[in-house]
Amino acid sequence: IDGKRTRDYEGVSLTVDGDMLVYQAGKKLLCVDRNTGEQEWQTPVETSWLARSKRSAGSNATIVMHGDIVYRAESNDGLKAYALHDGRLLWQSEDPVKFGYLSSPDLFIAGGAVWVQRNCTGFDLLTGEPIKQRGNPRSGPMGHDRCHRNKATTQYVIHGRAGVEFLDMSADRVIADHWVRGACQ
Repeated sequence: IDGKRTRDYEGVSLTVDGDMLVYQAGKKLLCVDRNTGEQEWQTPVETSWLARSKRSAGSNATIVMHGDIVYRAESNDGLKAYALHDGRLLWQSEDPVKFGYLSSPDLFIAGGAVWVQRNCTGFDLLTGEPIKQRGNPRSGPMGHDRCHRNKATTQYVIHGRAGVEFLDMSADRVIADHWVRGACQ
């Protein structure tokens, strides 16, 4: 891949699945064949780089590929799904996407849905319709995000707000340890 296409690369936006590589460079989402380096498509995207630079330098867009769809979450542009074969916009969510302090938005594929951080809304992978809401019933002792991205498995979203919290995606329960947590950056 030549330097012209990667000049405005947005850190941590690179994702690879099979023969395709997708990343964001400035106001473009690009797809490249990872074997040949040939660009398959590019599509314009909104970016809040200037707003992010004033607010939180570590909050770039998050991009995840699953099947034939590319999902992109960005704080000012929301959650959007694009066709992997041509970059066409398939759907977008009206819900705002939030990010942790100095970390990009969380975007996970688990339990047959695509999930975004904080409000834990699960969206249908193909239509973008909200299909699951997973609240966090805990109260206290600490309520702010750590400086690190949250994680997920197929069964749990693992938050780092008040220690380590395992939000079960199949039941309305949280397994928490409030004494284990990441340090500030």
